[in-house]
This record gives sequence, structure tokens and C-alpha cells, in this order.
Amino acid sequence: MPDGATAFSHGGARYLFHPICVWADRSDDARMTAAGRAFAAAMRPFGTGASYLSFTLEPDRVRGACGDEKYARLVALKNVYDPANLFRLNQNIRPGHPAAVG
Repeated sequence: MPDGATAFSHGGARYLFHPICVWADRSDDARMTAAGRAFAAAMRPFGTGASYLSFTLEPDRVRGACGDEKYARLVALKNVYDPANLFRLNQNIRPGHPAAVG
């Protein structure tokens, strides 16, 4: 399917990488956090640089996951179907007008 056919980008990637680190002892926080970040950094050269939308709530990452062209199309849809930004407690795409809430 062509990349522009859906809101989901990077469909050609062979793998999806989402590190999740879990440990029981709070005294291990610094060590385990550093290990998780080091592992993610080691994998970064193999990635697309984008994020899968289900894994992020950060507005800049949402735009980056779609790309500028798709993001603009999604904003246009949001303007039509959710101009008051009612559905904003997710990987939000804000409507493109000043009356938006949230």
C-alpha cells in the first residue's frame, strides 16, 4: 500500500522496536533506566526516527510519526469531524483553528 494511503507511516519498516524496562527494586532505578536508554540508543541507527502513534502522547512525536503532509490531512479531518477537540485525551491532533479546546 502506498505510504500516503493511510495515516500510519513507516509501514515498510521490517520491525517495530519499543523497549519496556521493568524491575522490582527501586534501588535499581538509576542503573536500569540507564541500561534501557543505552539499549534504545544502540538501536537508534537501525530505526526510522519516527514513533508508532500508540507509543507516544508527545505532540511533536505525533507529527513526526505522520510526517507533515499526512499531519496536514489529519488536521483537515479533525477540523471537520472534531472541531471542538472533544477527542483529545489520546495521541491528539489538534484542530487547525483558534476555537479548539485543550
